[in-house]
Amino acid sequence: MGVDDSAQPARHFALRGGDDSLKILGINSGRLVWSNYEKKVEEGAEVEVAMGLSSDVEEDSGPKVFERTSEVVIDVPAAPVREIIIGQDARWGYVLSGNSQMTVLSLKDEAGPAVYQQLPLTRSSEQVTALAALQGNISLLVGDNHGRIAQWFLVRDKHAEVDAFSLQKIREFT
Repeated sequence: MGVDDSAQPARHFALRGGDDSLKILGINSGRLVWSNYEKKVEEGAEVEVAMGLSSDVEEDSGPKVFERTSEVVIDVPAAPVREIIIGQDARWGYVLSGNSQMTVLSLKDEAGPAVYQQLPLTRSSEQVTALAALQGNISLLVGDNHGRIAQWFLVRDKHAEVDAFSLQKIREFT
């Protein structure tokens, strides 16, 4: 499985999936690509019907084969990408680049994946040294070169008429 058809090596990628589909956010050669894959069903095979009550397809214990159903290239910051995380339910993507630049992607936007927010995670004299998602992929933990760890997550704007969010630092551990 490749990030895209360019046959370039994947530099970073994040994966979210289930039994029948996979979503990959990956970068290679400066291209950030959002790809969707669906489980490949062999021609002539019947699929389960009516809540799985009948099926001519026996349970396959072999590896599942997925095929790409869509691919979208997303504009990325000029600085080299260092880390990629896909958030809960594959609604949000987080791309860390440069010393501390975070790009938040809306992956379920009606017009396709798009940059939602860009912000620095540290002051200009500091550098992000570690990035991890907490269980559930809602909160991000960000470590810096001064030994601090901060927790960040998307906060709903209570004054907006439509759902609007911004990535905000919630607490810091020193």
